[in-house]
Amino acid sequence: MTTNHSIHYIFDQIKELLGQLDNERYCTSIEILGGASIGQHVRHIYDFYHCIARCAHSHELDYSCRDRNPDIERNIDYVRNMVEQLIHSLDDLSSDQLLNVLSDFSSHREEGRVWLQSSVGRELMYGYDHAIHHLAIIKIGMKGRFPEIHIPKNLGVAPSTIKYKEEIHLQ
Repeated sequence: MTTNHSIHYIFDQIKELLGQLDNERYCTSIEILGGASIGQHVRHIYDFYHCIARCAHSHELDYSCRDRNPDIERNIDYVRNMVEQLIHSLDDLSSDQLLNVLSDFSSHREEGRVWLQSSVGRELMYGYDHAIHHLAIIKIGMKGRFPEIHIPKNLGVAPSTIKYKEEIHLQ
């Protein structure tokens, strides 16, 4: 799987998920998610990828400078449009491009932040792993709050886990 395939894998899952929801469910606070909504988790996934797309041209990436656009967590039609735009932006990136990532390892303001070398490909992999986990969290919330909605079996499941489970069943 290339980085472009990974982008499409994540956003295909998100688009399939959005197709199962109306705006009310998308915005509903879910207790088991600490009061967060599906929309807030989708926005969080979107923000990390959008940050990569927006910052790659400058070769400096700072995930703490995410947009956190509330329209993405509140308006399902808006997020569908924004996801399509984001996919195109991400598809245009070169995985080999080097980046400096401003990293934050502490929640204390007085602690300094450090620059680490990375690449667009490595950061897309980070976004991918991060998104898989948030999709798994969304799946838990949906099962608890909206049991009547069909949830794709592999939503929030990493391809390596899917392959592993298939291998076990073949033995």
